[in-house]
Amino acid sequence: MGQITRTFKDEAVSLLRKDDHAFVRVSVSLDPRFSTPSFEDFLRVKLLDNMVPLTEQATHLQLQGG
Repeated sequence: MGQITRTFKDEAVSLLRKDDHAFVRVSVSLDPRFSTPSFEDFLRVKLLDNMVPLTEQATHLQLQGG
C-alpha cells in the first residue's frame, strides 16, 4: 500500500485531536471493551469522509479497505 504525507496547521491538528478524544470518550462510554483506534487510523477514516459513527467491526473493515 502506498503512503501519503499531509501537513496540517497546528490549529487543525488540535481540533482533530479533540475530535479523536471525543470519539474515544463516547465509544468507551457505550462499550467499555471498545478497542480504540490510533490517532492515525482515526484520521484515515476522517479523510475517507465517513462522518458517521462506526462500530468497531465496521471501522476494522473500513481500515482494511473493505
